[in-house]
Amino acid sequence: MELISEPCKPCISTLPYKRLFVTGREIVMQKCYEFFGVDKEYVMKINRKRRRVLIRQMCMYACVIYTNYSLADIGEYFNKKDHTTVIHAKKTIDDLCFSDELVKQEFEELKKYIQK
Repeated sequence: MELISEPCKPCISTLPYKRLFVTGREIVMQKCYEFFGVDKEYVMKINRKRRRVLIRQMCMYACVIYTNYSLADIGEYFNKKDHTTVIHAKKTIDDLCFSDELVKQEFEELKKYIQK
């Protein structure tokens, strides 16, 4: 049996997301709050209303893209959610961006706003 001495490069290049730039989580979240016109309590409150859930999922995904925090750390920030919740949020936004042009447009605008 042969041991692999260096990481598998094809696996590394096929990560499910691309980090655009690295910044602090608080900066990203503040930009998200400003963009959506809500406060931290609105996003963090345990609530399953569709709009709140969508905003929370977009915020989680933005933290994945723009910070170096692990999925577990991001989940912990959002009311002690599990890392799988962050994975689900990313998948949900990806799926919605593919099927719903309005969600895609809103998420693209959020990314542009964060990059300003």
